[in-house]
Amino acid sequence: MATFFVDQEIKAGQTLHIVGEDAHHILRVLRLGLKDTIKISDGDNFQGLAIIEEVNFRQQLIKVRVLVKNRIIPIKPQITLIQGMPKGN
Repeated sequence: MATFFVDQEIKAGQTLHIVGEDAHHILRVLRLGLKDTIKISDGDNFQGLAIIEEVNFRQQLIKVRVLVKNRIIPIKPQITLIQGMPKGN
């Protein structure tokens, strides 16, 4: 399931509007409609599950209601970088 980003803080029970390219992708590419669920994120360690409540194809507008809000725990992987230097002649 794809995740869509919103500019607002996510709260359970809140109604959000998705417009523009994200709305076009949800409606035309994924072919989702009323009562379908999508994942949303505020891009700040929170994500949620939302249900599509209203669709306006002409204005590319989707009204969704947040069902669940979850906190995302950032993963901090340990990275070791090793580089081999070529020998010059």
